[in-house]
Amino acid sequence: MAKNQITAVDIGTNSVKVLQLEVAQAGVAILNSGVRSYPRQTATERISDEVVVDTLSQLVRDRVFRTKPVVMAIPRISVTVKELTDLPTSATDEDIDKMVPIQVAAELPFVITDAVYSAYNLQRSPESVSLEVVAAKRTAIKRYVDIAEEIGLKLQAIIPSSFATYGVVFDRFKEKLARKTLAVADIGAGMTDICIIQHGRLVFSRSFTFGGNLLTQQFEREYGLSFPAAEERKISDATLPVSPTQAGGMEGGAAEDSPARRWAEDLAKQIARSFIAFTGDETANGIDSLWLCGGSSLVSGLDTYLASRLNIDVSLWNPLQGIEGEIEDTRQKEDARHETQDTRQGEEASGLESRVLGLASSLSSESISRGLSVALGLGIIGMAGEKRTPTVNANLLPKEIREREERARRKITVSVVTVLAVLVLAAAALGFGTWRRSRAALYEDLADRLSKVEQKEETRNAIAALENSILMQQMMTSYVTPLEVLREMSNKLPDRRKVALTSLSMDKKGKVTMGVEAASYGDVSEMIQILSETKLLDKVKLFDEVKHGAISKVTKDKRPVFQVQIACSLNQDAMQEIDR
Repeated sequence: MAKNQITAVDIGTNSVKVLQLEVAQAGVAILNSGVRSYPRQTATERISDEVVVDTLSQLVRDRVFRTKPVVMAIPRISVTVKELTDLPTSATDEDIDKMVPIQVAAELPFVITDAVYSAYNLQRSPESVSLEVVAAKRTAIKRYVDIAEEIGLKLQAIIPSSFATYGVVFDRFKEKLARKTLAVADIGAGMTDICIIQHGRLVFSRSFTFGGNLLTQQFEREYGLSFPAAEERKISDATLPVSPTQAGGMEGGAAEDSPARRWAEDLAKQIARSFIAFTGDETANGIDSLWLCGGSSLVSGLDTYLASRLNIDVSLWNPLQGIEGEIEDTRQKEDARHETQDTRQGEEASGLESRVLGLASSLSSESISRGLSVALGLGIIGMAGEKRTPTVNANLLPKEIREREERARRKITVSVVTVLAVLVLAAAALGFGTWRRSRAALYEDLADRLSKVEQKEETRNAIAALENSILMQQMMTSYVTPLEVLREMSNKLPDRRKVALTSLSMDKKGKVTMGVEAASYGDVSEMIQILSETKLLDKVKLFDEVKHGAISKVTKDKRPVFQVQIACSLNQDAMQEIDR
């Protein structure tokens, strides 16, 4: 799998949504996408984890999603967020890691030993150090880990849903958020996430169990409809008045006691409570605008109703709209067989036509498109969080699982390197064997050619002539022997009663070694001088480098005798003269 690709999984109340993303410096591309609804009988029916696993595994299999690396969302309602300020400026990262559990233990609604937490948004200044901590119960995290393991998904990160929504907004609009305070409401089927972004930073988030299923439930109860029929009735009939004061006399569900009106009013109250929790007063003062996304944000007139009810600018926001605005169609839509199968199984094929890194497909539903903010944000944070959304770069995947996966990756890497090394060695051995065989063949060919040359008559005649020439040269070569040297120097030596040679040897290089006995030191010196000055036929020196060893004194026939070894070498010119 390419290093810049990731699969994002959002397990919702009514469906699972999966995106396969590619994130690069130029932008984000959705390479594959899919949404599959759970088989549901009523809006209040609790969906078991077994159904979630079965639905998600079918979607992954049918749409052929990559199973690693994978990021998954955990609902904001399942996590607790705390800010830690005024930490010591001298604290190192290691010190902070030790401080975090101590600092947050007293503020968590569960025991710290039962928690999985992640510190993020570390800010250092000369005056203080601050950071934020997100924590969840280990049992809540384990649920998502178990679902992933059951399907065979290799989790890289678990990220709170509100962080994911913020991640998309920040990545797309960070330059426009510098001096504004923006609220984003992601209204899903069973839950709504509120994010408040101030000067580009996520400063507040809240989740509450309120969504489109409550409106479906009202249609089920008041009209006696099944869940599928109530869903269709909601889409066709749920219409809100332009403002709360214009409810009377309006058609199409605009009456004050209509299901849509009651549902919208309860939603407005919940959003207002979130604003109050952030601002500290009864108004939305300080919040510039509210963006609505999520599949349930498409109730007709909801944006204008909430704008009048909350006295704030409200807009519908499609997380994919900015990308869709730069469409360049580069591939065909799925064939009719897949479309029919997806419809039969309750899957609304989602995708997107995007110029960004070259994806092109189509979304079959506006509600699906608006419901992809979490999955899209998961991919951005999971793949490029440190570069694109650094202030929410949190991960609630337990440390032991991450370490286990890292060990597995290292083991795989070592195995791959080992296999490659073996292959390289095998290839080298094969190449060396081939080279040796080629050399041997070359030598055999040369030997065969030489053998053929040797068999020729002219070659045999040339060899015989050369051998005769060498033999004659050897026979005619002069050799200098020790006797010849002795003969040449005999007439030059002092009186033999004074000096006598006891030994004489000469090696092949012309080095002469002689043993001498003399009657006195002076006789030894005289002989050395004579050897140094002796010339052959009074032309050239006979010896070079005349040297003597230690002189020893012995007694022979009651007379003192001086013994010494003299070494010298024959002069090259003298040797040539002797040869002549």
